[in-house]
Amino acid sequence: MQKASPDQIEAHTFSPSTFIPLSGMHAKLVEQPISHELMMDSVSFTFDLIKKLDEIHLAAIGTQLSSEIVAQLFEILCQAKLNCPTPLWKSTKQSILAHPLCDVLHQDPCTFRSFSKPRGYAGDAELIDYLYRLNEDYATLTKVQRHLLDHVADRPSAIAVRERVRIAASLIERLVEMKPTAKIVSLACGHFRELSYLSTPEALKDAEIIGIDQDATSLSLARTTYQAMPVSLINAGVTDLIRGRYFIETANTDFFYALGLFDYLSANMAQSVVQLMFSRLTPGGRLMVTNFTPSNPDIGYMETFMDWELIVREIPEMYSLCQLLPQAQIAEIKLYRGCNQCIWYLEVKKNDK
Repeated sequence: MQKASPDQIEAHTFSPSTFIPLSGMHAKLVEQPISHELMMDSVSFTFDLIKKLDEIHLAAIGTQLSSEIVAQLFEILCQAKLNCPTPLWKSTKQSILAHPLCDVLHQDPCTFRSFSKPRGYAGDAELIDYLYRLNEDYATLTKVQRHLLDHVADRPSAIAVRERVRIAASLIERLVEMKPTAKIVSLACGHFRELSYLSTPEALKDAEIIGIDQDATSLSLARTTYQAMPVSLINAGVTDLIRGRYFIETANTDFFYALGLFDYLSANMAQSVVQLMFSRLTPGGRLMVTNFTPSNPDIGYMETFMDWELIVREIPEMYSLCQLLPQAQIAEIKLYRGCNQCIWYLEVKKNDK
């Protein structure tokens, strides 16, 4: 399986002594009363949007949605998200979900799983497996379900998620080549699929691999999948770690990373988690966190038909995640985006001493 290397991806390296303040750039949004003019504009905006959805729904009746029509749908919803006044986006979403096109799109098991949230949250490990194309029920799906799922799994956000897991696998392999006894910790590991992307899994035989996740069901599958590997799994959330639990288990880590967590964390919580991860690193250790960028063209579809809302971050917001770190202990901060600009990768290396 082809692996993506960070060396092949656009990179930006920053000085750890230069923090970019957020004040004035991303001020907290203060809700304003909705004016009559804004309301009238919203009515016109929503009317035009529903008319476009009507056209797509008509095209979907009695036939399969073509790639061109699906691309058009995603573009319409992306522009709707970008152009709709923030105070009115919630009501606009409800209008979109009330459209009969919703019943068509919810035949896609990935879209419907996100919307229905059987685990209580969107983006669970089973859903991510759909994006990885690792879902075991694919053969049992109807032709329509497979067709819709294939469209979703071909979108830029899904491609970026598959690249993300390959990058993690590449970094793990590079580390164990240099240090066979490395300690590696994955926070919010889900099904720990990056271990399946390793080209030489036997290289981990002397390493210590720890996966942490708050979802016991996800850990159960990971435990079965990787029982032949030196993998330990901990059922815990980020708040457990922040409160000091599992300190020994996570101390002296060589590579501490989180792939799909920070898209759900507030700025303050995200800074606290980065601080915790950095504190657990051994000298010379490295942490990595990822986060979706505002350049995700699928955001409109995700927030409407999938009811999957992510916290996206710009460059200053990503860099500010390091704000609580002791600067004297930072050897390097590296920020780069994936091949289609959808996901940020933030790496922080600790000094050797």
